[in-house]
Amino acid sequence: MDFSPDGRTLASGSGDETVMLWEVSADGNIQALGQPLLGHDWFVNQVQFSPDGRMLASSSSNTILWEISDPSRVKPLKKIAKGILVAFSPNGQLLAVGGSENTLQLWDISDSGDLQLLTTNESESRRLYQSMAFSLDGNFLYTGTYDGDLYIWDVSDQKSLKPLGLPISAHSRSLDSMAVHPGGNILALGSSDFTISLWDISDKAAPERLAEPLSGHTNSVGRLIFPPMGDRLISSSTNEIIFWNLDLDGLDDRACQVAGRNMTEEEWKNFLPDDVSYQKTCPDFP
Repeated sequence: MDFSPDGRTLASGSGDETVMLWEVSADGNIQALGQPLLGHDWFVNQVQFSPDGRMLASSSSNTILWEISDPSRVKPLKKIAKGILVAFSPNGQLLAVGGSENTLQLWDISDSGDLQLLTTNESESRRLYQSMAFSLDGNFLYTGTYDGDLYIWDVSDQKSLKPLGLPISAHSRSLDSMAVHPGGNILALGSSDFTISLWDISDKAAPERLAEPLSGHTNSVGRLIFPPMGDRLISSSTNEIIFWNLDLDGLDDRACQVAGRNMTEEEWKNFLPDDVSYQKTCPDFP
């Protein structure tokens, strides 16, 4: 399931191979918007709204992009064969698609009437993508595999998908979820080994594990969310939701040491909520 950016529409995918849109009222009532969306030939395992809410991606044995500017008149825009996992860039201009045959694609979706495939990476080795997310600036893509490896891709030129160095063996089992901290320098990874790891990604070419894995789940960690203020991490698995209080003071000190400076006002504006005023968070640095 996924909520639209304005919180008024809920999308759900089902084992009956359909996608449904639901209207969510201010008092919490939910009612169906139109008929089920058809087009998949397998159970729908992911639905995701674009950051501007004008598109919805649904993934099964393929991925379908839907135009949902008017939820009562939804129309399919593109079916991407064998695309089983997607991620929108923060500015909504790019779509990354992980394929069932070791492929990774980058699409330009800035014009809904003319979707363009920018580049494809095909691996000769077995690389089944289980999770993915963009960096906050949209210049890097993080992907997690069935084997527990983390790949970081440079997508800044939008013409190629270039991995930064060798994959990182992050967990012993598949990476089923990931989330980027609102500050942009921490990546959380959830695994089917029932644990969560936190990584310092200030240096994209050399991520470092921040602490021992967080344990407490009794099943695969399928979803991770950082609230806007970033002081907590919310994780979920089958019948379980855990709220983690993060020691961000310690993490902030580490980030200051790595960066050697404070965030600029422009970086603060890009990475933090509008209602959080700029302040220097590294008192020992300029």
